[in-house]
Amino acid sequence: MQIELKNIKIGRININEKIKINNISCIAGENGVGKSSILRILSGIYLPSNGLLSVDKNIYDLSKDKDKEKYLKYSRENILYFDDDNIFLNDNTTLEQNFKYFLLLNNINYKNKREKFLKMFECFNIKDSLATEIKHISSGTRKKIVIILMLLTEKNIILFDEPLNHLDKGAKEVFFELIKESKSKIL
Repeated sequence: MQIELKNIKIGRININEKIKINNISCIAGENGVGKSSILRILSGIYLPSNGLLSVDKNIYDLSKDKDKEKYLKYSRENILYFDDDNIFLNDNTTLEQNFKYFLLLNNINYKNKREKFLKMFECFNIKDSLATEIKHISSGTRKKIVIILMLLTEKNIILFDEPLNHLDKGAKEVFFELIKESKSKIL
């Protein structure tokens, strides 16, 4: 899969990048060069009012509202985005309720994914019960849960922005094993 961003200006950053996404790919660079901005643009969270975005030979002119709408539809159907600010668990419900709700939002049958969820839960060595309210779960465990939920969606593309922050060595190893098994393209 080939992605190209042309003449996209965000503040002082001018983005002109070609990104080839294999099964697992990585964007690397110094702080402030636009890595997170690229992921936010690809996810549809932020679409600038200028430049061209090309995904799988489809070209979207970001200065045209119609093209923006088309790209937003594409991104909702095909892309899921994760960053540290995007931990979308509801504190006042249980882990299992969050799991069911997240799958419902993504049109995924709960019964078909429960066993895989529990296997991933075990791989990350999460000790909390499915009946535990999210507000009683540590931030590191919350991050593991969100990673699991995202991988369960099997969206075409999953964008992770610094997914290893706050994970211990064992959790990082599990993360790499799980993304290797994923059917999604990971960036």
